[in-house]
Amino acid sequence: MKIIVSASSILRVFTAITLCLPLFLGADWPLYRGDPEATGRVPLSEPVMAAPEVKEGLSRPNELRIVWQKTLEKGFFEASPIVVGDTVYVGSADDYFYAFDLENGDERWKYPVEDGVLATASYWKGETGDGIVSFGDTAGVLHALDAKSGEKRWTFKTKGNIRTAPNVYKNRLLVGSEDNSLYCLDAADGKELWKYTTKDMIQSFATVATDSADSGKTGKVRGFVAGCDGQLHVVDCESGRGIAQVELESPTGSTPAVLGDHVFLGTEGNEFLAIDWKKHVISWRFPSKQAFRAPAAVMPGMVVCGGYDRKVYALDPASGKELWRFSSRKTIDGGPVVFGDRVFVVSNDATVSLLDRRDGRKIASLELDGGIKASPAVVGNSLLVGTLEGVLYRIAF
Repeated sequence: MKIIVSASSILRVFTAITLCLPLFLGADWPLYRGDPEATGRVPLSEPVMAAPEVKEGLSRPNELRIVWQKTLEKGFFEASPIVVGDTVYVGSADDYFYAFDLENGDERWKYPVEDGVLATASYWKGETGDGIVSFGDTAGVLHALDAKSGEKRWTFKTKGNIRTAPNVYKNRLLVGSEDNSLYCLDAADGKELWKYTTKDMIQSFATVATDSADSGKTGKVRGFVAGCDGQLHVVDCESGRGIAQVELESPTGSTPAVLGDHVFLGTEGNEFLAIDWKKHVISWRFPSKQAFRAPAAVMPGMVVCGGYDRKVYALDPASGKELWRFSSRKTIDGGPVVFGDRVFVVSNDATVSLLDRRDGRKIASLELDGGIKASPAVVGNSLLVGTLEGVLYRIAF
């Protein structure tokens, strides 16, 4: 006997299951921009999101609503939140680092610092299985805390403000400081393993990629850090040895986003660049009338970047050809996030916009309180972002 199940029946069952799932289920967002390559992309199955038979509203977000908001008594949020499991971690300018419950926004613990926290944190799971969150403050101190309790594990002092998140490589942390140096620390105890010095401040997240395609260099891990010295620095993550410097012709605090054998970043010289990190050359330039400070989101076939000209651009990563553009009311500091065939955009008019990735058409938007300089975190069907009015939001889509 054959059992025939119609597509509409499967869809109804799938819809019922989806509606019963807890709102906070989903992958973690443990690092700035989501992963060590700073892709700003939620890892979803592309065919599921793009299939024409999937009805709107089932797997494609089409609306935005506030689930909860947490308001500080003083200070503001410039740091991006990270999310691991059911906990949101974020620092603020009120001299505290916080852990909040993802489901309801309740404060779980807070950790005092001597100065404000403008940098995003990173999550690392130690050899014993214990979760550790690390972050820098404006006094130049990198803190490592027990993720569950908020108790201090260790601190490491640099000579400049830390405005960027640590990246995690094996059991190491890579973090830049405004003392012109990129530090590599043992994540377990904070011991300095090496230091790479540039000619000016470092304000960007150090991204990494594996050099697996070069014969004789298989498995080498490269670190990329862009600086106020107008250089993209390519560094060997094992030794800290400088491999190459690519002239950007302008300073930048923008984070290099890695896609294949290229990194993508904007500069203060009103250009967005694609740089071949194996050949150490600029492959193409995309000019604008204003600076690019926000990190880009990258995925096969598309790079999405926002600038101070109040525009969001989708570019072909191979050629730099413009695919579409979207206009915001104010400048853009926070990086976009790609979620299947949708793109989330935040801007300094405190607006979160939801765009169709295929053509840049606005699908929905939500106005919050205060400007947004932080990049959002996206987990499950929730977006987390803080504002310059000191409000942290969880937004469902």
